[in-house]
Amino acid sequence: MSDPRALETSLRAALGAAITGYERALGLPWSVHAKAGLFTANGRTLATTAASVASLGTTVRAIAGFFADEWAPGDAAITNDQDSGATHVAEMTLVRPLWPAGGTSGKPAVFAAIRAHIPDFGGWHLGGYSPEAIDRWAEGGRIVPVKVALAGAERREAVETLMLNSRTPALTTASVRALIATAANLAGMAAPLLAAPGFAAAHTALTAGESDAIARALAALSLAPHRASIPIGPLWNGAGAGAVDAIVERRNRLHVALAGPPVHALPINLTRPMVEDLVLAAIEAALALPPFLTGALRAGVDIAEPGPCLLDAAVPTPVGLGRETTGRALFAALVQALAAGGIAADADALWRAYQGRAIAAKVDATTGRVGTRHAGIIAATEAERARAP
Repeated sequence: MSDPRALETSLRAALGAAITGYERALGLPWSVHAKAGLFTANGRTLATTAASVASLGTTVRAIAGFFADEWAPGDAAITNDQDSGATHVAEMTLVRPLWPAGGTSGKPAVFAAIRAHIPDFGGWHLGGYSPEAIDRWAEGGRIVPVKVALAGAERREAVETLMLNSRTPALTTASVRALIATAANLAGMAAPLLAAPGFAAAHTALTAGESDAIARALAALSLAPHRASIPIGPLWNGAGAGAVDAIVERRNRLHVALAGPPVHALPINLTRPMVEDLVLAAIEAALALPPFLTGALRAGVDIAEPGPCLLDAAVPTPVGLGRETTGRALFAALVQALAAGGIAADADALWRAYQGRAIAAKVDATTGRVGTRHAGIIAATEAERARAP
């Protein structure tokens, strides 16, 4: 596999098959916005279809580090912890280890990762959107990495624990089992690609090609620092919450500096992985870049630490509605800062497109909760799934 284009085609096919297989296994009447990727144990991207490369890599690194070398073929572990990279409490990420160079024990070199939203996981309200939440435990059940499969066999006690923490136990169980099966299929398809002679050289060339495409797109950005400030809200209670400020500057790489108001009592805060995802998504959208396979975009952007504020909120700060509120302001601030430097784009249109492919739950902006129509669909689908033999 020395041809970078052939490698790209094969990797995209493996990731696409994983996503399609997961969605087909569930058969839900809405998009679950599944994402798939292959990552090293330290979270470096080998391949992914998602703009959420930063948070996925963070989750893989967290799960890999949690279990260290306690892995065997067929193991699978899952988490939804936002401080381990998840972008929402009802978003589950499952990883499965690979040893492309041979061997079946010790710390794995690579992990296959599958991520998707499930309809519900604890908290006050369906779907993990609770405007009243004052901490993350009120938003939903936060789980540290737990193995849901050992040597290819489902750990029933782990899966049932997840099921019992959900208002949609049948859908949650089906989702977890589909994640396990899909990750196994992805690992099976990826292993021979990763072990093939010439993989490293082809992947390096593929990454370099994507880096060059990013540099060409950024050439339209003038060299001076460019700023934008976008207010957060209005929120479901009609209140504002300050503004997100963004500065972009083209240096040897694109440099992004962000600032925001202090940590907020309402669940509109963001974690660092959530911020990185939104920054990369806004840049990708504004530059009209294709969805890249490697981690070239993340490697080509310096994101400065914002300092203590609602853009870097630690436990127990609530974050359940952060992406839909502060996230929208952050996205728009990045797009408008780039526009100030010569890269014109429609921030509202780009946000709608991103929201459509990245945010599974249909949130009612006037209440901060899952909308009545979507909640009804979830309830009906859960009842139908629960009746199935």
